[in-house]
Amino acid sequence: MSVSVLEDHVKELMATLEKLAKVGSIFVGVPEEKASRKSSEMNNATLAAIHELGSPAAKIPPRPFLKIGIAKAQQECVKILGAGAAKALTNFDAGYLVKAQDKAGLVAQNSVRGVFTSGELKALAESTLKKKGKKTTPLIDTGSLRTSISYVVR
Repeated sequence: MSVSVLEDHVKELMATLEKLAKVGSIFVGVPEEKASRKSSEMNNATLAAIHELGSPAAKIPPRPFLKIGIAKAQQECVKILGAGAAKALTNFDAGYLVKAQDKAGLVAQNSVRGVFTSGELKALAESTLKKKGKKTTPLIDTGSLRTSISYVVR
């Protein structure tokens, strides 16, 4: 019995693995280019951090929306990235993983944005409701923070 090599793709596989090792990470939040706000001195990144973590000095309780949105999207993103990596290795093309990262980033971004209107956030305090008037949705006054949520691959 003898073994013969019909195709040798070791070089292509190694080149693909090297490219995959250089593929960046996905970050979801408020990127610097989307941080500015027209109606306030405080930018969206600072506002997001205050809401996510709370501010005891300002008597603002934590109202995490990033953690909730990311947790909700995690399983779907893992599937997308796994399929992209498998396709990249099968086809010797790291571009499949790059495309999968964009798809997973968009899924995570939309999941986080969805938390703002899904009803999952803790109801507003009576004192906050008085200040907001008719607006009763937590974290939404102008929609600027919600629309600033994005993803980047670095």
